[in-house]
Amino acid sequence: MTRSSTVPLEKSGRITIASAVLALGVAAATYAAAEQAGSGRYTMQKTDGGFVRLDTQTGAVSLCQKSGGSWSCRDITNSQGQIEDGNRAGSAGEMARLRRENQELKDEVARLEELLGLREPSDAPPASRNGFKLPSEKDVDQAFDYFESMLRKFQERLKRLEREQAPETERKL
Repeated sequence: MTRSSTVPLEKSGRITIASAVLALGVAAATYAAAEQAGSGRYTMQKTDGGFVRLDTQTGAVSLCQKSGGSWSCRDITNSQGQIEDGNRAGSAGEMARLRRENQELKDEVARLEELLGLREPSDAPPASRNGFKLPSEKDVDQAFDYFESMLRKFQERLKRLEREQAPETERKL
């Protein structure tokens, strides 16, 4: 008997799958590196007076305009990273309005969560604010009793309908 030097089919299949996975991993890494290198640090958008430049690493926004024979860019974000507005009084009023609206929405969400039982009322004692509570054994028994009585009523009505329709069926025959 001679021994074959071929790789068993099962092992060969594993090698093929492993090399396919490796090739996909290398391709994905190469694509990601090329994508990252292709997109620069800044993105530019044309405006009426020049360009708005966004620094994709820091988030800073600048307005670039041609002045005389050269271009210059001026930062238009304040220290909090918000875009400056020429009308600061209008901005402050808008910010106050948005803060009020945000608080009203948060209050409405809290009210709806309390209504749906997802949150205990804010005036409830802290000990009872531990989330969803399972019904007690008594509550479960009451629910089953109610369901059982509804089922009995339904069955009684079905029997009554069958009795009422039985004479009609006999008459037709």
